Amino acid sequence: MKEDYWKNSVELCYKDIPKKIICEKFIETESKELPLDYKVFCFHGKAEFVMICTDRESQKPKFFFVDKDWNLLPYGLDYKYITDASILTKTYCYEKLFFYAEKLSKPFPFVRADFYLNDNNILFGELTFTPPPV
Repeated sequence: MKEDYWKNSVELCYKDIPKKIICEKFIETESKELPLDYKVFCFHGKAEFVMICTDRESQKPKFFFVDKDWNLLPYGLDYKYITDASILTKTYCYEKLFFYAEKLSKPFPFVRADFYLNDNNILFGELTFTPPPV
């Protein structure tokens, strides 16, 4: 609580937010795994592409990018080494992901909207204004 973390990463949007401790419920699937993580990149209220995060519980998480039609994009390092073709299968609720992401991102020039898919539920994670490079 003493450190100003916004200074470390130069995230000015967090500068004037009061410091607080937030506790969240741990999210896991029925099979006790971390849920799939979808990060939707939005520009001026329009969802443009999605980063799918897999193997987050391992030491080497993987990041794959798909466009709005769920085509694999040649971004990052992992797209060349995809081993699980099911990652590229459109999720059953991809239209809802885009709908929610666009609704939440409407007031901002850029934001990343994060969601989790957990046993047929879409869970909102956060809005990220300064995502790190992958």
